[in-house]
Amino acid sequence: MVNTNNETLFLQVSTESGEIRFGNNSANASLITTGFGWYGKTLFINVDNIMETLWYAKSAGTNLYQLVWNDTTAMPVTVRNSAPSHALD
Repeated sequence: MVNTNNETLFLQVSTESGEIRFGNNSANASLITTGFGWYGKTLFINVDNIMETLWYAKSAGTNLYQLVWNDTTAMPVTVRNSAPSHALD
């Protein structure tokens, strides 16, 4: 992904747990910036040759959620690249 300043942006995930963000520095050792891939339509991160999908949604207000990594106090979610098969009621 490239921002308006023509800088490459990386998806950054903490190696432990915490927020997920976009940034332009891939050299920070405490952040995962590579190894992302798709298994079918599900996003995973390759960590030490293990496919990890530790995505969680943490409440950030009324009807607002923040996508976080490996935060077991939040609700587990799956990040997919397709629409739901049916509408939620």
